[in-house]
Amino acid sequence: MEQKVIFFDIDGTLLNHEKELPASTKESVFKLKEMGHIVAIATGRAPFMFADLRKELGIDTYVSFNGQYVVLNGEHSCN
Repeated sequence: MEQKVIFFDIDGTLLNHEKELPASTKESVFKLKEMGHIVAIATGRAPFMFADLRKELGIDTYVSFNGQYVVLNGEHSCN
């Protein structure tokens, strides 16, 4: 299978309307990772605002500040 990078927004995608992480979403993220895909977050938020979510899901790749701050496998790059 070909490895893909799959980006998720936070509100209404990873978190429900009550700002909770549904068990089904968590299972799906881990399943994608088990399949060899890179799961990432794309958000306008600052990284500290979703640090707990990243930790819970084991995500170390994300685009934040509306694309101004990028982290790939835990290593950052600023534009």
